[in-house]
Amino acid sequence: MRVLVITSSYPRHRFDSAGIFVEEQASALAARGHEVLVLAPGASGVAEYTEGALCVHRPRPLLPSLSDGIFYGDGVPDNLAAAPWRGGALPLALGPFMQCALQLSHRVDVVLSHWLLPSGLLGAFVAERRGIGHVATAHSGEVHLLGRLPPSVASLFASWLVARTGHVFCSGGHIRAKLARLIAPHRHGRLQVQPMGLHVADYARRTPYVPPAVGAPLRVLAVARLVPVKGLDVLVEAAAHAAREAPRPIELTIAGEGPERARLAALARARKVTLDLVGAVAPAEVPALLAAHHLFALPSRVLPSGRTEGCPRTLMEAFAAGLPVVVSDLPEVGEMVAAAGAGLIAPPDSPVKLGARLCEAAGSPAALAGWSAAAEKAAAAHDWSVTMERLINALTSNG
Repeated sequence: MRVLVITSSYPRHRFDSAGIFVEEQASALAARGHEVLVLAPGASGVAEYTEGALCVHRPRPLLPSLSDGIFYGDGVPDNLAAAPWRGGALPLALGPFMQCALQLSHRVDVVLSHWLLPSGLLGAFVAERRGIGHVATAHSGEVHLLGRLPPSVASLFASWLVARTGHVFCSGGHIRAKLARLIAPHRHGRLQVQPMGLHVADYARRTPYVPPAVGAPLRVLAVARLVPVKGLDVLVEAAAHAAREAPRPIELTIAGEGPERARLAALARARKVTLDLVGAVAPAEVPALLAAHHLFALPSRVLPSGRTEGCPRTLMEAFAAGLPVVVSDLPEVGEMVAAAGAGLIAPPDSPVKLGARLCEAAGSPAALAGWSAAAEKAAAAHDWSVTMERLINALTSNG
């Protein structure tokens, strides 16, 4: 097949994890012999390139700094929340993007879009105009944005898009449920739950998991953008609570960048929590970082606006690395961890409860080893070799 992938997020450099799963999926398609054209927003200093059957197009935006400020950095939802005026400037950022999509659509058999807004709407429009198939992937932030529109407007957008899309892969069941409420029941069959995949072998441990030795600290890792929805402040507060009763010291490492960095550092100092803010880490360096820790934390929260996460890729990376986890009890996240038996679950936005879970992990070396084995076993279901089959079937049936 010849596939046009339209995405609003795609890695710009080796330290950029934004849209890394889109890049891996596109590369996996190309590795299977399909011709893949990727269309991603242009960015300052970022060039287009071709690698075998994969060709990445980045049309130059009318205002490069505006494109950077909308699509990259902290992600579209947080960028727009920080500067709402950028929403009114979207047409300037999307003009060359749409023009390039129309040109590339003449070279492909099917369109695959990531994030319903704006890529899904653009993909549906281009596919209908060309008379070719369209497959979309709904993640989280854009579905939340849809939900904030007036119900009649949100329903109009969602219904129009789904009517012109053969399959909509939803990264979680709660995302599918939100979309289903916006469209006619007879189209619900087009919505399928399918989290994104990863190359499990890339994260496999070179040595077996070893819990902390007697008296040694419990090393806890979080990998996330430093933005409110990630709940990293809750993790710092939880570590402070845990320090009062834990049988061993607790040391936190947070990998990532974002506007919350200074606040997190100040909070850790005030609470006397050992925190290493290592900054952005190249995706290729994440496996070694995971292997150097005893526990992975995903303390994401539900924001007052109702926005939360889908099924973060980092959770699957931790599973693949055989790393026990402690997570917030959010849709999909808590269910996945409970089903795998891979760690502990705490209510979101509860430092006391999360701190108790950290204490439990710190005092249970045998449990940590068991959770590690369970996580590693559960990871196999998320390998691209498994998830790619459903995608190819969808693209083939719509191509």
